[in-house]
Amino acid sequence: CWWACGSGSALPRRVQLDARSAGIPARSAVGLNGASLTGDVSSERYLNHPTFGMLYRVAPVAESKDLFATLYAQRIFFLVTLQNRGAMFEVIPLMDARHFAEQNLVRARREGPQELARWRQLFDQTFI
Repeated sequence: CWWACGSGSALPRRVQLDARSAGIPARSAVGLNGASLTGDVSSERYLNHPTFGMLYRVAPVAESKDLFATLYAQRIFFLVTLQNRGAMFEVIPLMDARHFAEQNLVRARREGPQELARWRQLFDQTFI
């Protein structure tokens, strides 16, 4: 389990890719008016990592930063920073990923019950 546990891992902590190699269409990385991806959970978002394949968005973290997890082996988490010309993937531990997702739940609680219910379902599917 060297790739999931992180012990003795030969993986780099940060990988920077251009938009094409990350599987991000140019319009997906940055909105038409230059805005970054929004926190709306109603549309699922995926990225293609060169080594781990499809990643799905677990939660927004900050402006142009989102938390993603591997689609098939759900115990590898990435903090993805979207930039004009690509994306930077940073591997983060499970507990850090859970912390970011919990912060998103707190934000969603302020926005209303419908948003909270959607993000809560995704949180439960990912971490419980």
